[in-house]
Amino acid sequence: YRPVEADDPWPSLAVDVLCVHPSLDVLAYAREVLKQAGYGAATASNVSDARVLMRATTPPVMVISPDAQARLAALTGEDPASRLAVVAWPPDFSTEDAGAAANQLLAEVNRAVAGAAKRAAKPLV
Repeated sequence: YRPVEADDPWPSLAVDVLCVHPSLDVLAYAREVLKQAGYGAATASNVSDARVLMRATTPPVMVISPDAQARLAALTGEDPASRLAVVAWPPDFSTEDAGAAANQLLAEVNRAVAGAAKRAAKPLV
């Protein structure tokens, strides 16, 4: 037995955003952009992995394409938008200027996180 040290090499990751995209390059870039903005990001390149990560991390925001969102809904039996804020990947994200793509993604994620926080703060009636 060893006590957990302050500089634990395996810190727990708070996931604020789950990104789903078939391109590993896009996922790596998005994860780094979100990390630099202070978000914890988890990534999945397919809807099966996204389903597992949704259950394991319960993120408040998901970035996903509309077609992948439909496949995930078919797989789980419910639209992910019913449980969390959904941001659609910009259609030209992987071909746009990297800085512009990052700014657009962050703007959308910031709006979604703010909206998710407002929904969570409302009392249940």
